[in-house]
Amino acid sequence: MGTGPSQQFASDSSSPVLQAAATEAIAGVFSAFSAQLEISSGHSPGFELNAKFSLAASSNGISPVAEEVTLQIGTLWEIVPPGSFVAKNNGTFAFEGVINGVKLEVQIKPLGNYRFTLKADGGVNPTALTNHVNVALTIGNDTGLTAVAAEHD
Repeated sequence: MGTGPSQQFASDSSSPVLQAAATEAIAGVFSAFSAQLEISSGHSPGFELNAKFSLAASSNGISPVAEEVTLQIGTLWEIVPPGSFVAKNNGTFAFEGVINGVKLEVQIKPLGNYRFTLKADGGVNPTALTNHVNVALTIGNDTGLTAVAAEHD
């Protein structure tokens, strides 16, 4: 898959299919995940999310181009299907489009050492958000969850 850590498996040569299935079944929680959220409710409602995350040592890596990317901000839940992200020349992955009526721009940038930043902008005001908004990000089988204090303007 992507550029994340690899997991070594002990196996005998008679079970390559089992080994491949075990590799794909690994699910990892990010070793670190933090986020900042700004919500605009005025004339042009929307949100801006800035996050940093690190893959766990057990991760098989991420590939936003080939894997489903799910973003949850409070009650807003958006799934970006595989094939929707584009890999840029600078190593960044980008998505811009409309999903379920929500205009969404997402950028995932590698920082090295299995660390990444994520920036997401959406043209919708996630309703009923107070402080300590749950934010979740899942890329393939790697996931993170945090609670943030949203800034409202």
